[in-house]
Amino acid sequence: MRSILYFRLSDIAAARSIQSRMRELPVSPVHIGGPWFIQRDGQPMQGLPNAETRQTTYRNEWAIAGVVCGAVLAVFATLHFGTSAGTFASALACLAGGAFGALAGWWLGGKLGGHIRRGKVARQRAQLAQGEMLLVASCSKGTRDSVRLMVSELGGVSV
Repeated sequence: MRSILYFRLSDIAAARSIQSRMRELPVSPVHIGGPWFIQRDGQPMQGLPNAETRQTTYRNEWAIAGVVCGAVLAVFATLHFGTSAGTFASALACLAGGAFGALAGWWLGGKLGGHIRRGKVARQRAQLAQGEMLLVASCSKGTRDSVRLMVSELGGVSV
């Protein structure tokens, strides 16, 4: 499972050093995604990658919930409104309906979750002073503590 870490930085020099240090880590391409940077006004900064909207919304969480809800609703609808044509045909219809419902739920959940901003990130972004920025990093469970320690050593404050 991946974790999204947020840090507050005070200057661009620290951001560049953190970015270069994360790229130098041997497990970086596999276990660490980013870093991405957010300013108060949302504009990209001098050569630093900007955070994508899916990293600051509940898009993925709602998409996963949509898969489960869509599959369950489609199977119940198939069983309730369908006509039984035998055990194998009914099982195949439930499987196909569940797969279609899961895809539809995933799409709808992603669309709805993409509109809901993470409250903590929005509050931290609103409190940023001129020249400050938020750093967003995605990492696997095993590298979370080492990334947190490294960014803290280089001047980042965990949010």
